Amino acid sequence: MPARDTILIHLISEVLEERPGLGANELYKAVTPLFCTKRGRTKLSKRHFFKYLEIMRESGSVYALGGRKRRKELELYLTEIGKKRYHQGCSEPLSIQSKSTAYKTEDGISQELKALYAVILYFNEGVSYKVYTKDAAEYILRSFGLSLSSLITRSERKITKSDSEDILQDIFQSPREDVTVYKDVFLRSDTHERGTTRFRLFLRGITCEAVLGNRDLKVFEHFKFTSEDIRNAVRSLCGLNVLKPVGSLGLSIDEEVIYKIDKSIFDLMFGLHTLDNGYDLFDKLESVMKEVWSGFRQPTEDEKTWLYFVHGAKEADQLINSAYESRKKITDGESMNSYVSRIRRNDKEKLRMMNARIDAINKEITKVKDDMAWIQESYGTSVHRHQILLNNIYETIYPEFFANLSLDRFGVKKKRSGTKGESRYDVSEYTDPTDSL
Repeated sequence: MPARDTILIHLISEVLEERPGLGANELYKAVTPLFCTKRGRTKLSKRHFFKYLEIMRESGSVYALGGRKRRKELELYLTEIGKKRYHQGCSEPLSIQSKSTAYKTEDGISQELKALYAVILYFNEGVSYKVYTKDAAEYILRSFGLSLSSLITRSERKITKSDSEDILQDIFQSPREDVTVYKDVFLRSDTHERGTTRFRLFLRGITCEAVLGNRDLKVFEHFKFTSEDIRNAVRSLCGLNVLKPVGSLGLSIDEEVIYKIDKSIFDLMFGLHTLDNGYDLFDKLESVMKEVWSGFRQPTEDEKTWLYFVHGAKEADQLINSAYESRKKITDGESMNSYVSRIRRNDKEKLRMMNARIDAINKEITKVKDDMAWIQESYGTSVHRHQILLNNIYETIYPEFFANLSLDRFGVKKKRSGTKGESRYDVSEYTDPTDSL
């Protein structure tokens, strides 16, 4: 990294250390007079400044929070990583990858590897193939030591109708439920003459190519995983006996190797995707947290750490700022404490409505906790040997802050009673406005 750029990063860190919460333009104005090289003061272009500010954000040295009341400019702060780099005088080049690979947790596993474990085992949708001959289907099933004749019929034959053709469908499954096959026979609607036969195979496993090609993945995109990253993680999971190679299909030039997922882990992950009423654990958790942040308070430090881990600096900043704007709309620009104090005195109906919303969120939180307790009790014995691995995955889909999460209702400050100096709050006179519905 050129010396002038090292100086710039150092100055940005120095100013944010002394004046946290500056906006980007204010930071630029503060750094410019200080920026100079051995030849003396030089002009610092905004383009160059913002380029390196963005690099610092993406590398985990700087994070942005909220916005101002009158201006929507983000407030900038140094992260713990940024403070450490500044105080140690670190001058090696910053890179996006350094945020994941350089940081090791207490168990010695990098954040990047933890993210990959979650991608492979939780966010993985399995391996699926679509073929149009029985021989091709048999060829794939042989990789799992199966054949079409060894599968068990899992549903009644059904016909799906359309304008031009009907589809006659049979569903088969292996005895251990690690392979499901849909056999679709297309029929002409008018004559029911048989046409094309299609086999759709869903396998309880992964291929490195399928993980890399999962373009619908909404998390960890900022890590920009390469095929080599995924293969290293797969080898690590094979060493833990969580994945097992079961053969190569040879359907492509690269000959995709299928890795079978340990049944106990697969069943647990499937359970976490289909909790009571069919909700997905991660989707529910993220939905609840967004509602908390947009309606009641800013994220805690633990919650911010999780956001940056899961979504990266750019998207996490957008989520935090969007939630900030939503809270400001609710409170008409006041702080949440001032707003609650005012409606306690002047608008009991709004207070009731806020408490009703809090009760609804707490009900969802309790439901998730109860379902997780049931899941862990049901699968605890079978997955006990993989508990360390699961703890790493839970950091993404069920972090500790959510397990301890609960929102307090807003009450009414009553006259002091009891011990001198004690302030009593009571919510008993407020009932959920939906109770009368």
